[in-house]
Amino acid sequence: MATLTIQIVASGNTVGRTKTVSGPDLVRFLAAYKTLLGQVVNSQGPPITYRDMTDDETVLAWADGLIAGTKANVKRVEQTAASTTAANAITEIAVT
Repeated sequence: MATLTIQIVASGNTVGRTKTVSGPDLVRFLAAYKTLLGQVVNSQGPPITYRDMTDDETVLAWADGLIAGTKANVKRVEQTAASTTAANAITEIAVT
């Protein structure tokens, strides 16, 4: 069994989720993410060689991706709001 925990601690308040995944499902998770994330540089060479990520590297890369995706979502929402505000501030051209 493995435990996945996501939490935010701010001003003494902790909010988050904790989920448990079985050993076999953790193996599936790691295998899938190793495929999705690809290999890492093993040596600079020449020639440059690559290796599969370790389990720890895979979990850290997944977590980094989760954070990066969250940041991108926030930025996209703010850009859309800013774009809408800017578009709404444009006045009509008066023609008489």
